[in-house]
This record gives sequence, C-alpha cells and structure tokens, in this order.
Amino acid sequence: MKEIREILAEHPFFAGFAPEYGKLIAGCAKNHRFDQGAFGFREGDKADEFYLIRHGRVSLEIAAPGREPIVLQTLGPGDILGASWLVPPYRWMFDARTLELV
Repeated sequence: MKEIREILAEHPFFAGFAPEYGKLIAGCAKNHRFDQGAFGFREGDKADEFYLIRHGRVSLEIAAPGREPIVLQTLGPGDILGASWLVPPYRWMFDARTLELV
C-alpha cells in the first residue's frame, strides 16, 4: 500500500511541489472513503478541510425546495473538492454528494 506522501505527490494538484512541502502536507493528510450517495459535506456546515479526488465522481449541488437538487458541477479523479475552508465565513456553499464510490 502506498504512503500518503506518495499519493499526494502523484496528484495533479501537488505537481511541482518541493518534496519538503509534500512531507509537511502529508503530516496533515488522511484518507477518506465515501460510499455512493454519501455526502462529503452539506451546505452551511463548517468548512475545515478539502479533498483530493483520486477515484469516483462527486456532484456539487444546491438544494431546491420541491424539486431535485440543482447540479452545479461534477468532479472526478485529479480534481480538488472544497475550497471554502480558505475564505470567510468558512462554511460550505454547496452540498457534495458522491455519485459512486470515492
């Protein structure tokens, strides 16, 4: 099994990062697994992390009363999910629902 540092180094988001930064970031990272249909986060919840998508697809959605959610974007392998942790008020602006195992 690969170590988190190796996984991060292979992800396009971290392409070109110096090895010492990769080591620092790996110390803060952890693996997550989300089954199909699970929510990675919900609109309005506290945003305090972000995700590097390695496998599967995630739908960014806005709840629409009385109808199906409005899909804003679908993310997949190589994408990042969740930049809301970077800017105030540090709350998720959308729902993130998995379309398959992520």
